[in-house]
Amino acid sequence: MKALKIVLAGGVAAAALAAAAPAAAQNVTVQVQPAHAVVEAGRGVTFTAVARDAQGRAVPGVHIHWLATPFDIAGADTAGRVTTFRPGQVYVLAIPVAGDAPVGAPGVGVLDITERGPASLEIRAPEGRATIVGGTLQLQAMALTEIGDPVRTPPIAWRSLQPAIADVTAGIVRGRAPGTAFIVAELGALSTSVQVEVRANPVTTLELAPVVQPVRTGDVVALQARALGQGGTLQPIPIRWSISGVGASVDPDGRFVAERAGIFTIMAAAGGRTASAVIEAVPRVDARRVELVSHVPFPAGVQAGEIWPIGDVAYVSSIAGAVYVYDIADPSKPEHLFSLTGMPLVPWGHTFTPSPDGSF
Repeated sequence: MKALKIVLAGGVAAAALAAAAPAAAQNVTVQVQPAHAVVEAGRGVTFTAVARDAQGRAVPGVHIHWLATPFDIAGADTAGRVTTFRPGQVYVLAIPVAGDAPVGAPGVGVLDITERGPASLEIRAPEGRATIVGGTLQLQAMALTEIGDPVRTPPIAWRSLQPAIADVTAGIVRGRAPGTAFIVAELGALSTSVQVEVRANPVTTLELAPVVQPVRTGDVVALQARALGQGGTLQPIPIRWSISGVGASVDPDGRFVAERAGIFTIMAAAGGRTASAVIEAVPRVDARRVELVSHVPFPAGVQAGEIWPIGDVAYVSSIAGAVYVYDIADPSKPEHLFSLTGMPLVPWGHTFTPSPDGSF
């Protein structure tokens, strides 16, 4: 028999169940508020929920257990406060519990977590932060959140405080005259700067080593440039490479590759000193041919997977999970030796080693 306990509060009587069983027997539903919310990562949202019966009345003796999933994106405390960690979508579950047992389906709220906004800017520059007159220096600006995570932003604006010494476009600094300059990166109210040095160009002559011609399409050709100063001394100055023509490329380290046949002009620059070379690329011709010496028919309805020729034996796998073994001492006449089938302990895609007694 159900035991009832009458509680008087402020002149209002409420019936409460003394045991968990009566609550468990009721048709409990839970509605979560808000049903959907949007918040920036690192912020929190408080959800509420009430367990109600079929008539919409609050069910006494039932409390809500809160859960947020996935757990690595957000977490919920016992009061329904959801703390967020990173961007993504979270399901907030309100589980009705009487005693230690759930008494109904959980209510569900959805929380969309957006990225944190940028809190600071950081400029990354090559070691030394220096270039020469006519040379370039690549800077990279990154927007960071309050916890130091990179964040995607609109393009960052650049400007130079000393444009007569160095100007900047999209993070590429070009030296104009010897001296120092401050380069500023800006994003809305955020800004940061870095000091760069522009030195006089010590290079008087730039030479390119000859390339054996012609080259074949697909060949990687390492171009060599020598930057020489007064008296023919070698100068440790970075070389900037460029190419004219469509169908070939040269990377920052001077590696040239032609994807198409043609004639290409390569340019090397060290500040205002330049040198050029012409490279002819011809189609790659491979006189080798592939000859079909035999064909091994598979059983009807079986699809081959991979083949492993090892010495005079070829192992052929199938999508069905079997392995077929052939003697290929004479490649023109492969001989089927045996098949390994019915191996339930070997999952598809795994390897195994047969032993002399037939186990694996």
